[in-house]
Amino acid sequence: MVLNLLLVEDEAGIREGLASFLQLKGYLVTTASSCAEGLLRLADGSFDIVVTDWHLGDGLGETIVASCGCPALVISGVTEQVRVPGARVQVIRKPIAPRELAAKLESMVEVVGESDESPVGDSLPVDARDRVDLILALVAASQPPRHKPNVEVLDDGVFVTVTATLDEDDPALHADLLQICSDVRCLDRGGKPVLEARFFLDGRRAESDLSVDPSEDWPAGDAPIAVDFGRGDPCPPARAAEILHMASNASSLGRLVYFTNLPGHLRLYLEVFGNAAAMPIRGLAGPALPEALAELWR
Repeated sequence: MVLNLLLVEDEAGIREGLASFLQLKGYLVTTASSCAEGLLRLADGSFDIVVTDWHLGDGLGETIVASCGCPALVISGVTEQVRVPGARVQVIRKPIAPRELAAKLESMVEVVGESDESPVGDSLPVDARDRVDLILALVAASQPPRHKPNVEVLDDGVFVTVTATLDEDDPALHADLLQICSDVRCLDRGGKPVLEARFFLDGRRAESDLSVDPSEDWPAGDAPIAVDFGRGDPCPPARAAEILHMASNASSLGRLVYFTNLPGHLRLYLEVFGNAAAMPIRGLAGPALPEALAELWR
């Protein structure tokens, strides 16, 4: 597994030397010469490990570490001044011995490999992350204890496709996944079953469903409607309670209403101060793909 590493160092000689050394060790290295540039690199890409100097020309490495969301290694000549903001942060003293740096990073690579975090990025909407996490949990539960599926999550802007290499296919797993998303199939690749599950990125059940943000008025009629809390301005708790009341009334008249991308704090508010039993369903995420269009999976 090739790991993406971000190296933030304001001294050109050290930065270039360390980048060359780390590339020889098998890392895919991106460099930044300042705190500001490091933050730009973090915003533009996803990294497995960050290595940063503590005293940068335009700020402290603390800013980089707080923004990276992955294991970080801080380099400093005055380690006692380093304020470590997280448990997954380690510190190494200057001057740096390459062998010591390599050993430290190897120990951090083990942390990356053992992490139980989802491979889902924060760029996915709340519902999409929830669905992927549930799919992966069901896949893991269906496989032998020592099997760790290779997982890929592809977001093409319309659909999210989760691919997992299985030790053995399980028809019961297919049945469970069809309660979450309508497109599920298993392929044979190199003698190993590969599961693929696909759903709409925005949580709709069908392309024809109406979708509104929390501040919008609902269109007239009886067509299914999705209230997407990930769109528009943040929804105040009082407005969320009002929408829940509207959804309950619509449901009593036979109109299907469901919520998508409902933030955790609003979900808790509605459960505590609203009627939890009236919470709209999320529904399946996406219609079944016609067999004739199977090539659209990729």
